[in-house]
Amino acid sequence: MLKTREKVLWLIFLGTSVLIALMEVLTAVVIVILADILNNNEKALRSLESSFVVDVFNVENPLFFFSTFLLTLFIFKNLSFTANIFFQNYFIQRVKYNFRRRFLKKLSEISFLGYNNRHSTYGHYLIEGSTEQTFSVGLNGLLTIASEIIIFLSLCSLLSIINPDIFIFMSSLTLVAILIVKFTLPRFYFWGKKFEKAGLEASRHALDFFQAFKELILLGKKADFMENYHKVSKIKSEISALNTSINHLPRIFLETFFIAFFSLFLMYFSLYGSDNKYFLGVLAGYLYAGFRILPGLNRVIVQLNLFKGCQPYINTVFDEYYKDTEQLKLISQKSFRFADKISLRDLHFKYPGSKSFVIKGLNLDINKGDRVGIIGETGLGKSTLINMILGLVEPTDGIITIDKKFSVMSTEWHNIIGYVSQNFFLADDTIEYNITLSRDGVHKEKINRVLKDARIKNLIKSLPDGIHTKIGERGEKLSGGERQRVVIARALYSDPEVIIFDEATSSLDYQTEKEIMDTIYSISKNRTIIMIAHRITTLKNCNRIFRIADGIATETSYKKETEKI
Repeated sequence: MLKTREKVLWLIFLGTSVLIALMEVLTAVVIVILADILNNNEKALRSLESSFVVDVFNVENPLFFFSTFLLTLFIFKNLSFTANIFFQNYFIQRVKYNFRRRFLKKLSEISFLGYNNRHSTYGHYLIEGSTEQTFSVGLNGLLTIASEIIIFLSLCSLLSIINPDIFIFMSSLTLVAILIVKFTLPRFYFWGKKFEKAGLEASRHALDFFQAFKELILLGKKADFMENYHKVSKIKSEISALNTSINHLPRIFLETFFIAFFSLFLMYFSLYGSDNKYFLGVLAGYLYAGFRILPGLNRVIVQLNLFKGCQPYINTVFDEYYKDTEQLKLISQKSFRFADKISLRDLHFKYPGSKSFVIKGLNLDINKGDRVGIIGETGLGKSTLINMILGLVEPTDGIITIDKKFSVMSTEWHNIIGYVSQNFFLADDTIEYNITLSRDGVHKEKINRVLKDARIKNLIKSLPDGIHTKIGERGEKLSGGERQRVVIARALYSDPEVIIFDEATSSLDYQTEKEIMDTIYSISKNRTIIMIAHRITTLKNCNRIFRIADGIATETSYKKETEKI
């Protein structure tokens, strides 16, 4: 999932971790030297006087020199460590940002049917939840583990040179850490899976609760929906509390083991130690290394546990990122133009996994400039037919062409279509943004034209901030008819040759629907209109009407349909 440049940065980070580890070792060595100087260890002082450092730097006062060197080294080491922390976090955030861009692009290319088969929460949770866990916890954990292991091994190597007995202790400490990890890792993975599932469910229930808020008040079902959320939220809370509590235990075990060994070490030297001066120097190195190793070893265990708990998220992101999903395949047709008609020939369609066909052998021609109405019972394929005409869904069999040579599965076809749906989208933003869906390059002349054509100029004039008025979530500050007109203005903004209305007025009252239909027919001049409707009265001014039944389209008329009522 990492790009080449990101892998190079990873290697740079490991290189800086090695440098910091070497400085940790050097710090421990200097502390041992200072302990020997302070303890007046003759053997150590003789070795020091003949050393390369004293000879080259012409050191007359070793205590002053090494004290100054220790201070300088410690400051430089901590500055390097601080810089490394910043580098690590910026690296993680940058990698996460780049990956989110790639991941969102991949998710955006999923076929329309693939998108419809998922809960709307899932894609959001993948981008914001699972990806966040993967990088902020998973990648951060790996980097921390790598850094601490390098430091741990470096200090252990130093201790093995200073005193093999202490090295044996460090090996024992490592064994204790391995046993702790072996016991906790499987449990963190199991809890991680439960936490991921509960997180997704909590997001879904919260979204359902706020989307259905009005209905829940009227039906008296708020408590039921809140209880659904509370159940999964409780699971998340319990797992989180358990994880946090258990992650404190390794530090307690390691510190207890360290102090126990330290006490035994003192007992041993008090009984059998022959050279207390040597012993104090070794002890200084041991204490520094021990107190530096213990927090690092604890961090390794904690990060391993966190990484294991995060693994279900990593697996989900990895699987989704590399999954061979069906993509929306759009072709480019440079010479595309719509001059004659839309032809639907021998169309068949059934949904994946279904045995029955929704559309069966449908044939239909829509001439340029037609105002076509499509009517039929719910669930008999009207919207499916529109999705195929839109070029969002490929027929199971058959073909749809423009002028008998161009495909509807193309960006050029999409560029000349305006679409208005019953389930339209409105952002919690200004009227201007909801028409243009753009922050930059707003065309003022186009805006004025579509406001006039959609008949909302008077609405704009009555608002305190005009076109820059914010309309609230889902346009709650506007009436149903006003919201519909904003969506119609959006469809007109690209000056489309074809406008498709998918039951766009079904939720409106009779008078508002009549006003909207007058607007629709006033903008139909020189445009092809395709309109799905529940009520035949909506299609009064269509010059052609088709009824969808049993998967086929039969041409009818307004008069025939009204006589059936």
